[in-house]
Amino acid sequence: MSNDTNVFPMPAPRYARFSRRLRAMLLDWIIAVIVIFGALLLVTAVRNDNFSRGLGIVVVVAVVLYEPILVSRMGGTLGHYFTKRLDTISLICASSTAAAVAISASQGPVSASSSRECWGFTLS
Repeated sequence: MSNDTNVFPMPAPRYARFSRRLRAMLLDWIIAVIVIFGALLLVTAVRNDNFSRGLGIVVVVAVVLYEPILVSRMGGTLGHYFTKRLDTISLICASSTAAAVAISASQGPVSASSSRECWGFTLS
């Protein structure tokens, strides 16, 4: 007789929603555009051909290797990281707001126009 009674099925992995992936991609693009325009401003200020070529090569290599290096080292890009942090903060705020509404509801009627605060931000 086999001893398979303690084997539990693994839960299915949860993948990020499309909107979260899109926000992460937009943040990554904003970072890339800032790096490129910063390099262009630096090149126009210095006006040295050798420096311009070297900086151009460094920027192209950095933009091309940005995603593979960060995913292999950190598990995601900066856009993924900040998007995950924003989702965590909004989850914490939503749960604390729901708890505050539940407490207010148990103490009396809640007006629809009342707003709540979460970490200094006013939520309505």
